[in-house]
Amino acid sequence: EGSASTLQTILALGIVVTVHECGHFAAARFQNIHVTKFSVGFGPCVLRYQGSKVEYSLRLFPFGGFVAFPDETKASEDPD
Repeated sequence: EGSASTLQTILALGIVVTVHECGHFAAARFQNIHVTKFSVGFGPCVLRYQGSKVEYSLRLFPFGGFVAFPDETKASEDPD
């Protein structure tokens, strides 16, 4: 019963995070803000799909996520 409860909690958290990040993604798209990456979770990438304009990924730990924009991507790759 304990491990099933833990898995249910992680699944519920993953669903909440996914809905939350989809809200960020939708808000950006509705305002014509270009999105470069959409990720649910943190840590190593488990599943990745490169769309025509957006890279979608599912990561190992479902405790957050992110929506990346062009300026954020450039800043993280170029420390200057």
